[in-house]
Amino acid sequence: MNSSSHHKNDSKRDPVRDVAWDTAWEWILREHEQPLDDSAKRELAAWLAADPSHLKNYREAAHIWLVAGVIPPRDGDSSGE
Repeated sequence: MNSSSHHKNDSKRDPVRDVAWDTAWEWILREHEQPLDDSAKRELAAWLAADPSHLKNYREAAHIWLVAGVIPPRDGDSSGE
């Protein structure tokens, strides 16, 4: 893909997908901060069941989280803990 087609796609972003993506990412962060309690698990399950795009976005966010944790920091990267 060349950069001009990439920019063309950016201008047509779907705001509904952005909300679903943001919500999926928030769930991934919550899960990794601390285990979800039963109430939060029910809330997540309901959100995932509400729309097929929710599960798709959730899986994408979980994959990114996993991959980001597997990639070691670059040598000399001072941002690591």
